[in-house]
Amino acid sequence: MVLDVEIAEPFKDLFRTDKRYILYYGGRGGGKSTAIAQFLLIKGLTNKYRILCTREIQESIEASVHKLLSDLIKQYGLPYTIQKRSIYSELTGTEFMFNGLRDDTSKSIKSMEGVDLCWVEEAQYVTKNSLDILTPTIRKDGSQIIFSYNRLTEMDPVHIMFPESRQDVFKQKVNYTDNPFVSEVAKRDAETMREANYDEYLHIWEGHPVQDDGWTALPLKDVRKAVDRKIEDSDKHDLIECGIDVAGGGQDNTVIYVRKGWEIIDQFITPKKVPTWEIASRAYAMAGDKCSAYCVDDTGIGEGVSDELERIVGYDKVHRVNFAEKPQDERKYPDIITELYFNFYEILHKVKIPNDSHLIRDLSSRKYNYPNTSRAKGRRQIEKKDDFKKRTGESPDRGDAFLLCFVGNKMRRSNTELWAF
Repeated sequence: MVLDVEIAEPFKDLFRTDKRYILYYGGRGGGKSTAIAQFLLIKGLTNKYRILCTREIQESIEASVHKLLSDLIKQYGLPYTIQKRSIYSELTGTEFMFNGLRDDTSKSIKSMEGVDLCWVEEAQYVTKNSLDILTPTIRKDGSQIIFSYNRLTEMDPVHIMFPESRQDVFKQKVNYTDNPFVSEVAKRDAETMREANYDEYLHIWEGHPVQDDGWTALPLKDVRKAVDRKIEDSDKHDLIECGIDVAGGGQDNTVIYVRKGWEIIDQFITPKKVPTWEIASRAYAMAGDKCSAYCVDDTGIGEGVSDELERIVGYDKVHRVNFAEKPQDERKYPDIITELYFNFYEILHKVKIPNDSHLIRDLSSRKYNYPNTSRAKGRRQIEKKDDFKKRTGESPDRGDAFLLCFVGNKMRRSNTELWAF
């Protein structure tokens, strides 16, 4: 069978590379979806393949790439049979399947074995949790996962998880200027937006990530400066403190940070369920007797860690921070987590933040608003942990432990003064 299909130059590498992870990203009009669909349809006629087409949320088949594939099959007269929820070829036995990645469908994703090719469309919306489920599922020898996306933020999990430096990654940016088949209408739309709103143009047509929207407690640009910061000798001091966020279950992590002065000197992060006595013992082994404050998320399971630490180091050094209790300054803040964030912002210009993409995401992505509730009464309030998890797919465990490490000592219930700033 001879096919006359024109492929834009940037996408010819789809047919050449044997890398496991293939990422095409950029702005509108780059032709990513069409080119990848063409590649998969052609590939499916050369041998028998199981091809999974997925995205973060797929509420219906209409929300998938099923229609795009069907339109191309009809356009080129390809020997595929189009069914309501699948596409297959009797010629080679190739089968296309369509599914979502979000929690309610993750069990069905786990059950899919023998997938040769996987296409993740609109991958900028895919959470780390979904990627952690998907990547080990597509484990057949020689299998490949193709991601197509327009970047959303600096912290898109797919963009961070698969850097160009990895040996198994092929990554290519493609914009409308790289697509010889882009329509004249699209070109005019791009140039019109370029003149009217350059920032919007950069995001939509050039594929630049969205900048801070002004509603994050810790702006990304300030967090980035803290990552690059070098602690000068004049700013160094010997104060050692420890922050502990204890996993409450599910996919949460238990996180321990130890700082000396303005920078982290040790950390422990695990998704495994760890006994409270073991968490306390590990924290003590990391921070030792010189630690002036062990700041613990004392909500729920964390209370047991606080009890164990008090037995080891004594009451005065353990700071129980219960996020469900009232803040220290009720006039300014409606709750403790809000107080922690904005207290930390006051010292952010001194702190060095580890270059950990998950920690950076936790700190720079937590939003706030001015809810008209009896508790907030028009004051700014950090979004709840559960709301953050729903929005990002991750729990802000590292961020919470980091804040406890640096400003948790100010939240102590007692009047003991250990605040060093």
